[in-house]
Amino acid sequence: MKLYDLRTEYRENPIGLTDKAPRFSWKIESEEQNTIQTVYEINVTDEKGNVVWNSGKKASDQSVLISYEGEKLADEMLYKVEVSVADNHGNGEAIEGTFETGIFNNTEFIAKMITSDFPEEETACPVFGKTFAIDKKVKKARLYATAHGVYEVTLNGQTVGDYRMAPGWTSYHNRLQYQIYDVTEQLTAENEIAITVGNGWYKGILGFTCEPNRYGTQTGVFAELHVEYEDGNKDVIATDETWSVKTGEIRYSEIYMGETIDTDAPEITEGNVVVKDLSAPVISLTKSSITVNAGENVDFNAYIASAIDNKDGDVKANVKVDAPSTAKAGTKTATYTVTDAAGNTGTASLSVKVNAVYGGAASNNYGNSVLSAAYSRLGGPYVWGADGPNSFDCSGFVKWCYSRVGISLPHSSSAQKNAGTQISISQAQPGDI
Repeated sequence: MKLYDLRTEYRENPIGLTDKAPRFSWKIESEEQNTIQTVYEINVTDEKGNVVWNSGKKASDQSVLISYEGEKLADEMLYKVEVSVADNHGNGEAIEGTFETGIFNNTEFIAKMITSDFPEEETACPVFGKTFAIDKKVKKARLYATAHGVYEVTLNGQTVGDYRMAPGWTSYHNRLQYQIYDVTEQLTAENEIAITVGNGWYKGILGFTCEPNRYGTQTGVFAELHVEYEDGNKDVIATDETWSVKTGEIRYSEIYMGETIDTDAPEITEGNVVVKDLSAPVISLTKSSITVNAGENVDFNAYIASAIDNKDGDVKANVKVDAPSTAKAGTKTATYTVTDAAGNTGTASLSVKVNAVYGGAASNNYGNSVLSAAYSRLGGPYVWGADGPNSFDCSGFVKWCYSRVGISLPHSSSAQKNAGTQISISQAQPGDI
């Protein structure tokens, strides 16, 4: 028997994992027929050799996505995984692998999303750069990077990673993917990092109408280089105002329109780095929920208390409302959105309960409607709980009341009367007796 293809979260020896309970999978190969796994055991240790989880021997044939159930995992720690397996023929085998965690809490990143002060008509891609020195022996170095646009990183003239069109196309105002790279072997005593950013899906020409700036008007980059030394100390080089920016040899770049590159001494323009505003406007509503009747006209703008942006100030006049229809009963949502000058979008939601209307009355006002119908149907005033000529026609009217809300009720006036509880007229509901 042989074990192979040990994976953590579908990847072989991954780095940068942020799953708090990563899952392990492996495969079995055997020259014997009818071989199945009967027992497995998973052992996970940290960089110091401490056991953080041992599954114990599990009588199971499962070998796909077995969840980690050990101690809390630490940031940027390398863990060793050993899987031992026995089969139904009495054979045993083991396989080893590793996984390395990333940053579990995104708020711990210190980098800033930076852009340039180049004019909007500038089509050349900005190249953001930073030089730095290292005077210690490096244990490991990890680069975390993302962008508003698509980016490519070089470190000391060598391309970092093999991703293309990173970080990919997402709903940028809600979610921005980032990538992690092992750059340990690319570092030297004197280093220069350069990140070129193209328009991509963020700013580029996109959609059936071929319009630019779908998500924003400025590209930007966000990056952190985490360097851990052999002596246990760490350094973080993060994008901020100290970086430089200039144009490079890529003079024009669009996903669907191609790219123009000038390798013959292109005109280089130096610019200034600007920290990009990533704070969305905050919309405040006067209520979190409302109740209306079906068919009622609602002025949803009336529920906007304020809309404030940290840089643009009062943006209440720019709030757009995606208003639900009140034609039919149900629980619905009115969505409010506003986008600031930097392209950040703030949202707020208003829960809308729409009551159904029966016979001209809303479902939260059945009593008056039911008694009105009883008055006209019986030809005389109804006296609650009375006997004689003015008594309630249980065999007909109550059944009709129930049918209005989709409930079938058999004729049984005496049983209904005996089971009923006397209530006030204002509390009457369909079928009350």
